[in-house]
Amino acid sequence: MHRFSKLRELGYTEVQTARIPKFGAKVFGELAAKNGISIVGTHYDYKKILNDPEETMEVHRTWGTTNIGIGSLPVAARTNLDELKNFILEYNRTAELYAKHGFKLTYHNHNFEFVRIDGYKTIMDLQIKRIHRDVAAFKGVIDMWDVINEVVIMPVFDKYDNAVTRLCKEKGRIQLVKEVFDAAKETNPGATLLINDFNTSQSYEILIEG
Repeated sequence: MHRFSKLRELGYTEVQTARIPKFGAKVFGELAAKNGISIVGTHYDYKKILNDPEETMEVHRTWGTTNIGIGSLPVAARTNLDELKNFILEYNRTAELYAKHGFKLTYHNHNFEFVRIDGYKTIMDLQIKRIHRDVAAFKGVIDMWDVINEVVIMPVFDKYDNAVTRLCKEKGRIQLVKEVFDAAKETNPGATLLINDFNTSQSYEILIEG
């Protein structure tokens, strides 16, 4: 597949996949391996994780990864605390089953799963606290961090209301980037810090130069 070969040309050796392509898990895994790409984790259908563990484990064995990623919370769990608690309990039990077979359940969160908290300062405090916590906890083990993503679109994102967009509108792109990078650098001065964005237009150049 040309995408795998292109990734390899760019120097990538590991990927996380989001779905099983139409031509099947086996061929997908073979194409990745052929191009020297390791599939190290996934975003997988949470219903399949719950209801079809055998197939789920077989797909991940085919891809050579033990990291099974839950791509997103079910809709009910995003808006109702009791449903969220049920989701957590159910997946904790499911994770124990997978662990017996050598697999780990991981979770990938999104903006819509942040609690909507009034007051920009509180939101920023939570962001900075998390940066300090994670960078400190893995210092010496992980010394390269993707600190902030998709800042170009962040203050103008309009698909749904979320705390991070409101924060970026208030502070501005450059100031927000500066503060999160300062927090990471303060915690681990020797770390390599990255900014990640799909938009590499002139707006991105202005952001980097700023």
